[in-house]
Amino acid sequence: MIKLLVRNERGVSSIVGLLMMVGITLIMSTVVLAIALSFQLPVPAPMASIFATPEYSTPGVLDISITHKGGNGLVAGDWWMSVVPAGSRAIYKQSSTNFTVGDEINTRIVTGGTGDYTVTRSLITTNGIAAPISGGSYDVSIIVQQYEIMHVTVVVNG
Repeated sequence: MIKLLVRNERGVSSIVGLLMMVGITLIMSTVVLAIALSFQLPVPAPMASIFATPEYSTPGVLDISITHKGGNGLVAGDWWMSVVPAGSRAIYKQSSTNFTVGDEINTRIVTGGTGDYTVTRSLITTNGIAAPISGGSYDVSIIVQQYEIMHVTVVVNG
C-alpha cells in the first residue's frame, strides 16, 4: 500500500511574519511617542513693565516706589527682589504674594541687611536690621525663576 503524503508548503510562516510586523510597528510607535512626550516646550518668560522711582510722600522719609505698570503678573514664590545701594552685590529676597498690574511696593529699607525679609506686593519689611534709604543711587532687581533679571537703577536725592 502506498501512502500519499500531502505536504502543505504554506505552513504558518505568513501568520508569524504578520504578527512580527505588527509587534515591531507597535514597539517603534511606542518608542517614538515616548521620545516625543519627553520634550517639553519652553514656557515663555513673563513680560512686565516695572518702574522704580523715589517717593517723598512722607516729609523727611525717603521711599522707593516699585510699580507694576503692565504685562504679565509675577507669581508668588517665583520672583525675588533686591534693593541695595548701587554697585553692591544683589541680595535677593523671595516674594510671598503675586505682583500684578497696578501693584506698588513701597520700601524705606534695602534688602541687604540682616534678619528675615518679607516681600509682598505692597511692602518690603524685615525683622532684622536694614539701612534706611538715603541720598544716592540704588539698584532694584527682580529675578523671576528660570528667567532673566529685570534691573532698574533708582537715583534718590535726599
